[in-house]
Amino acid sequence: LNVPLSPLSRRCNSRWVPPPPTLSGFMVSLIPEDYRDVSNATRMCDWGMARGVICTSTDACQDPNVLITPGCQVSACHADEEVFTRVRILGLAGAVAPAGALAVTDPSGNSAHLLFSSAARVSSGGQGEWDPDTEALDLYVVNATLPGVNYTLAFTIQNPLASQDSPPVSIAAIGVRIEPVGMNRDFTSLPDGDSAPVKVLPVLFSVKKIAQSNPYPFGINNVTVTLATNLDLVRTSSSAPRITIYPLKEARMDDGVPGYDPALFSVALEGPDASLFSHRFCTASETSCGGTALWDSSQQQLIVFLVREAPGGVSYTFSFRLRNPGVAQASVPIFAALQIEATRFPAAVMERDLTTDLSPTIPAAGVGDAAIMKVLAIKLFIKKIGQSIPYPSAANTITVTIGTSLPLPRRAGATLTFSGLAGGIAPAGDIALSNKECLGSADPGDWNGCEAFAPVGGGAPCTGTWNRVDRSLSVSVIRDLDMLRGYAFSFHVTNPPSAQVSPAISIRVAGPIPIALQAMSPDITTDLSSNNTCHDPCFSIFSAVPGDAAPLYVLPATFLCLNGVEDAAYYPKCSAGPLSPCLTGSACAGYIGQSSPYPGSVNTITVTYATSVPLTPGA
Repeated sequence: LNVPLSPLSRRCNSRWVPPPPTLSGFMVSLIPEDYRDVSNATRMCDWGMARGVICTSTDACQDPNVLITPGCQVSACHADEEVFTRVRILGLAGAVAPAGALAVTDPSGNSAHLLFSSAARVSSGGQGEWDPDTEALDLYVVNATLPGVNYTLAFTIQNPLASQDSPPVSIAAIGVRIEPVGMNRDFTSLPDGDSAPVKVLPVLFSVKKIAQSNPYPFGINNVTVTLATNLDLVRTSSSAPRITIYPLKEARMDDGVPGYDPALFSVALEGPDASLFSHRFCTASETSCGGTALWDSSQQQLIVFLVREAPGGVSYTFSFRLRNPGVAQASVPIFAALQIEATRFPAAVMERDLTTDLSPTIPAAGVGDAAIMKVLAIKLFIKKIGQSIPYPSAANTITVTIGTSLPLPRRAGATLTFSGLAGGIAPAGDIALSNKECLGSADPGDWNGCEAFAPVGGGAPCTGTWNRVDRSLSVSVIRDLDMLRGYAFSFHVTNPPSAQVSPAISIRVAGPIPIALQAMSPDITTDLSSNNTCHDPCFSIFSAVPGDAAPLYVLPATFLCLNGVEDAAYYPKCSAGPLSPCLTGSACAGYIGQSSPYPGSVNTITVTYATSVPLTPGA
């Protein structure tokens, strides 16, 4: 300063305003607070609407509504007041400090801070008065300062949380009036101008990685997160930085997910830095707090609160488990968002793992399948169905073999429906299932396949639900089905009484892991006349050919040419040989003869016939 500053000074707070030369009468005008210690406050307009207004020339006093020309006259002081001198630092935009006294120090060691206080008439120094509304610091002079002397003061505020450039800062004096003047900010002591007052750097995630361990539908997925910020993250006694990771598309949490607590909506964290985070704010006295995260199912996001300070530039890794959705989906961008107190920072796009090859540990997975929330599509790799007997009205064993390309977990509660079993006859409701009794060399069927299935709605294993209206069989999966493994079971129906072609039979999987309706593969290769097939080896299927094992295919019932008939006239009608179907238009439907042609004699009629299918009672 070029002048000394004393703790006290006097100034005029109101003046006598004289009238124009042609009139008489004085008035008292109060000088506005901001002008009381300004030298030009000694002159005021003498007439009109502007009378008593501080002026520097007559032009400032003109009033078109009066006939007398106003003037700008020197005004004598009417009353003065005592003023406490203070220095004011203005423009510290965004700075945060409690209202009232703020400690001031002298970093140069000259004790200059003892010349100032937070209030007038205070003998002790070392403080200033912080006004949060104007974001300004008032330094009341308690001991006179000298002209031409540098005074260095330091005080501590809290930077705003949001990033900003350094605002213009001014300094002024009140009492001994010095108009506000811009201060020279320090742009050089730190790189990039970071020493300029109240410049605030943005808080950024310098590391933000996320990966998954399992792309199977409805599978338990271990998600690994690695985060680092460019700046320190600190917590206070009442708040902690909060990090939100979202959206974990279609992810699920249930009591089958290891570490999930449905009562607290918390999930356990693992990994080297799991204890740094918690599903809630932890006080400083809670020594056991940490190692958990909060699951928000409505927004499909994971939230963690910082338990202790996290220095910037250090990577922190934790992992947690979730359940994948049951429907195939691609990985989508995922974000990490930081919130400190009420300030939300812009969300950062996380780096998904698109390069790791999961095939060494996860069959059918590969490169790119570690991308978060990517889910592979499940398919039926085997869906075979066949039968044991093609005869009309016969008790028929239908054998089903199914297998999926990926695991189908029991917890998914899948329901398999086999529809289109036209002609099959069975009582409505529960229907017994049985294990497949034999395995062909190329058949991947499970010997104990029926034990993986139960009726819809619950019930004993090796049982299904038969719908006699639409001729369908439904089963619930009650055991984890391994991938690329066939599960075979059989059930019994009665064939229709009339011949029919094998109907088109379909399978559909309903539940969290759905598989769309699709055609099953009928058995068109098994030779039912061979004893090497899965039917009763003591019961041969007469004249069976490949294709007769197609489900619910029923042979036509016909009479056959007879075996061992001596009549030469009969043989031409059986050109295909004995026990062959009759030719079209021939009359080889059996052989009949008698024992005596004599009148009145006892005559024995002998009938011989053969059929292509068994004739059963009550068909």
